[in-house]
Amino acid sequence: MNFPQKLATLMVGLSLIVLPLQSTRVMSEALDQNEIRNRAKSITVKIVESNSSSNGSGVIFNRQNNVYSVLTNQHVVGHNGNYQIHTPDGQKHAITNKEEIPGLDLMVVQFKSNNDYQTAPMGDSEEIAPLQQVYVSGFPAIQADLDIVDGRIRSIRQDVLKNPQKQLGYALIYTNQTLPGSSGGAVLDDQGRLVGINGEAERDIRSGRDISRGIPINLFISLSINYPPGEAPEEETPEEEEPEEEISEEEISEEEPPEAEVDPEPEEQIAYVPQVTGNSNYSLAYNLAKHQDEIKSVSITPNGQTVVTGGRDREIKVWNALSGSLEQTIPAHDEEIKSVAISANGNVIVSAGSDRKIKIWNRRTGQLERTLEGHEDVVNSIALSLNGDTIVSGSDDHKIKIWNRRTGQLERTLEGHEDVVNTVAISADGNTIVSGSQDTKVKVWSWRTWELKQTLEGHEEEIRTVAVSPNGNTIVSGGDDHTIRVWDAAGNLKHTLRGHTDNIHGLVVSTDGQTIISGSRDRSIKTWNIATGALEQSLKTDHSDIINSIAASAGEQVVISGNRDRTLAIWYLKQ
Repeated sequence: MNFPQKLATLMVGLSLIVLPLQSTRVMSEALDQNEIRNRAKSITVKIVESNSSSNGSGVIFNRQNNVYSVLTNQHVVGHNGNYQIHTPDGQKHAITNKEEIPGLDLMVVQFKSNNDYQTAPMGDSEEIAPLQQVYVSGFPAIQADLDIVDGRIRSIRQDVLKNPQKQLGYALIYTNQTLPGSSGGAVLDDQGRLVGINGEAERDIRSGRDISRGIPINLFISLSINYPPGEAPEEETPEEEEPEEEISEEEISEEEPPEAEVDPEPEEQIAYVPQVTGNSNYSLAYNLAKHQDEIKSVSITPNGQTVVTGGRDREIKVWNALSGSLEQTIPAHDEEIKSVAISANGNVIVSAGSDRKIKIWNRRTGQLERTLEGHEDVVNSIALSLNGDTIVSGSDDHKIKIWNRRTGQLERTLEGHEDVVNTVAISADGNTIVSGSQDTKVKVWSWRTWELKQTLEGHEEEIRTVAVSPNGNTIVSGGDDHTIRVWDAAGNLKHTLRGHTDNIHGLVVSTDGQTIISGSRDRSIKTWNIATGALEQSLKTDHSDIINSIAASAGEQVVISGNRDRTLAIWYLKQ
C-alpha cells in the first residue's frame, strides 16, 4: 500500500481538506512505556457535551495554520449538542466544524487555536497482526484523568476489512480493557503510531474476558477519500453535501435500533443522548434500548459491573454496566416479568412474573435451574439475600413467602397484609424483612423468628416500594401519595420527604445508611439525606419516561433505572 501518498491526497468528507501528514514508517524500535504514555497524553483529547457532562475521546491528527483536526467516533459527537474539546493543556475549545466519514463510526471535528499541540504520527494498520501489543488511550467517564491501557491484538476481521459498512469498520479486536468514555481514543502500536480508533467494548460471557474493538486507521484513509482532487466537479459538491449529511443523520436515528437488535453492542443501543437537568453529582453514561416493551424491574451487582432487567416483553436481559453492552437475553416467562434480582457474585438471577412463578437462572449459561411455585396469584416483588441463599417474594395473594434458593423448598409463608403485596426487601445483615402493600401499610418481620415486629402506618395511598438500611435500623417506604417516609427500627416516623410530583416506584438506601435514592413516575431520580431529610440532588433527562424501578451499586458509584419507554439508564458518580 502506498500509504504516504494516500495521506498526501487525503480529503475528509466534502468540505474538510486535510493536508499531508508526516509518515513515520522509518521508525523501527519500540518505544518504552514512558514514551508511549507521553505520546498518548500529547495527542488524546477529551470531548465533552456541556449540558449533560457526558464525554468521549478523540485524537489530534492534523494541523493547518490555526485549525486542528480531531478524529473520533460518530457516536461520540454525531448527535445534536454543545460539544467542547479539552486539550492536554487544560484548555477548552468549541468545535468549529464536523464531518462524518461515510460507512464508518468515525467523524472528524475541528477546533481553532494558536497553541502548539502535537499531532498523532500515522501508522499502517495493515502491518499489525494478532498477538501484537497495542495501547489504547481515552478519558473514561468514571475518572478525570487519561486512561492508558495495554493489551494485544486478538484478531483482525477480514470480512469487515472487505466490507467496512458491515460493522461500521470495527475490524480490530484486542484485549485492552477499555471503559465508557474511551470511545474515540487512540489505538497506538508499540512505536506510538496511530493504527486505529477505539470505540466498542463488551464482556464475553463464555470466557468472562473483556473484548474491545477499534477501527483500523487505513479504513479511515481509504474511505474518507470521496473525491480525489480533480475528479469531482466543483458545482456538484454543494448539491451532494447536504443530502449526504441528511441521509446519514436519518440512518443514525432510524436504523440504529434495528441494528442493535442484531448486534448487542453498547453504542448502537443508545436510544438518545438526553440533556441532564438539575444539580447532580452523577453523569448519564448510557441510555440503552433493547427491550421490546417497558422495563418493570432492574437489579445490579454490588461491584456495579452487571445489570439485570426484566419487563413486559417476558425477557431477562443481562448488561455490562461498564461498557453498556448487552451480554445475554433469556426468554424467561410466559407472561410479563414483574421483578428481577441478581446475586452479589453475579452468578444467579432470580425472576418472578404474572405467571405466578419464580425462576432461578444460571447467569453464566442462561439455563433455568429451578422453578418455584406456590403463590396463588401474580408475584410482584422478589428480594435475594446477600449470601444468595434466601428468596423473599410478595404477591397479589396478600402473602409473603420465604424460599431456600439452593433447594427450592418453601420455608415459611408470612400473612398479615390485607391487600396485594407490592414490594419486599431484605436487610444486608440478614435480620429484617420489610414489605409494603396496597393496604397502605409497611410491615417489618424478623427473618430469624418470622414474627411480625412492626406495622408502620402513615401513607395515604398504596405503597409501591420499600427499602431497608444494611443494618436494619432504617426503613424507607414510598407510594402513590408521592411521599417517602423514613422510619427507625422502633417504628417511629422520622421524616416525610416531599419533592416528587408523582407515584414513587423505586427506593435504595446507601450502603453507609446515610442517603436515600428514589425514582418516580415524575421521571426523576432524587437523593436525600437520611439524617436531615433534605433533598440533595435530582437527576433528570429531558426525554426520559416514567421510571418503574431503580437500583444502585455498593457505594452508589453506579445508579440505574428501568423506564416505561423500554430504556435502561446507567448513571456514574462523578469523580
